[in-house]
Amino acid sequence: MKSTCITRVLFFILILQVSILDLEDIIKCAYLASGLGDVWDHVEEVAEISRDIALRFGLDPVGLRTSALLHDISAVMSDDEMYELAKSQGLDLDPSEERYHFLLHQRISAIIARERYGVSDGDILSAIECHTTLKMLQQHLIRLFSYQISSHVCARGSLGILSR
Repeated sequence: MKSTCITRVLFFILILQVSILDLEDIIKCAYLASGLGDVWDHVEEVAEISRDIALRFGLDPVGLRTSALLHDISAVMSDDEMYELAKSQGLDLDPSEERYHFLLHQRISAIIARERYGVSDGDILSAIECHTTLKMLQQHLIRLFSYQISSHVCARGSLGILSR
């Protein structure tokens, strides 16, 4: 399974003609190849909720689904790797991020979405970047993505993947 996923990811990256369905397959392979099936299950569930919210409120289902699929993509990295990437990107780090590197996951997920998966939409990147800590929310896309994550937490009591 692992080599098949890696081969498919490389194939799609070389072609650079990625639809949302292809992108979803690539992202799934990244999680599974890293032994993160539980994170993939969470991400897939959040993506379904996001799509449903988008359809219900007349928003961009592809944008919301993309945000959801990539919001925890940094889970494929260790906390120390996230910290090193943050430093190499010149991010201003909060003292809590300096001490607890896992707190960087949302910011690093946005970087990975942009650099590895070619996401350029500012709303999608912003939704990924603030899905845990939130920030001043202007766009409906960000508001609803944050809302659906919060609703998911309230319904389940926990996301269940943030403890390492």
